[in-house]
Amino acid sequence: MTSPLDRKTSLPAGSNASMMNVAGVSPLNFSAVNLAEEWKLWLKKYQMFEIASNFDKETDQRRVAMLMHSMGGCGMEIFNSFNMNDSEQYVYNTVVTKFTEHFDAKCPITLVRHKFFTCKQQEGQSIMEYVTELQNLSLSCKFQNLRAELVRDIFIAGLSNKKLQMMLLKEQKLDIDKAVNMCRAVETSMDHVNKTQDSAPVMKVTQKFIPKSKKYQSNNGPSSSSGFNSNSSSGFSKTNKVVKCYRCGRLGHYRNRCRVKILNFLIMKNTGYTLFLLLKHWTTGHFIHKTH
Repeated sequence: MTSPLDRKTSLPAGSNASMMNVAGVSPLNFSAVNLAEEWKLWLKKYQMFEIASNFDKETDQRRVAMLMHSMGGCGMEIFNSFNMNDSEQYVYNTVVTKFTEHFDAKCPITLVRHKFFTCKQQEGQSIMEYVTELQNLSLSCKFQNLRAELVRDIFIAGLSNKKLQMMLLKEQKLDIDKAVNMCRAVETSMDHVNKTQDSAPVMKVTQKFIPKSKKYQSNNGPSSSSGFNSNSSSGFSKTNKVVKCYRCGRLGHYRNRCRVKILNFLIMKNTGYTLFLLLKHWTTGHFIHKTH
């Protein structure tokens, strides 16, 4: 007579599981570093499958058969190593307990606790993802009544935001739930501010072009630019009409551009033709450098 574990497992007729693929529950990863934690996570997924397919209402014999079929790998070899009698090997809870004890013995407690104590929030990891990772790691550490306090302490120590650390350390009565809520409130506010800044229109500021002041000619002769006048209300340079030469007393040019000194020199030399050319080009602003 063949054992029910050796026969092909069939799903109950009319159940929702008939529309589901049992292979959708991935086999247990027996090569995982922390096999105890891997088993607990896999068992949770499998139990969810049982509830969704109404297979948890079946007999223990069929549930054990489905468990072993879904586990795959060397699950059957481990099952046979338990040396259970016929009355025990078909009790679902007994089989699950045996596997849990087997995998817990394979994982050193020092390794699990080391991973817990060195756990830190990674870049891009949210507060909820970080605290969930800590909670899962603490399950296998056997902290007993100290579990909640240790999770709180490692949570604060591993935060990547130092301002959040300082805020939590100032709290007198703080548990893990309160710490997580405070950090989530800050995280949500920061995300809202960042989204608001990203969606706000960016005003492009350009510098207004101010053209250079033009040269204006006065009745007395050419004028030159006097430069930008910061006291001017219009923003343009002061016109040369209000500039007075302190050498000849005329308006329109500065002292260093005055031509009276050159004119007096030419009169003293009595160079009539050169004086004529100078007077001719007075209004154009050209100097006569070569005499004839």
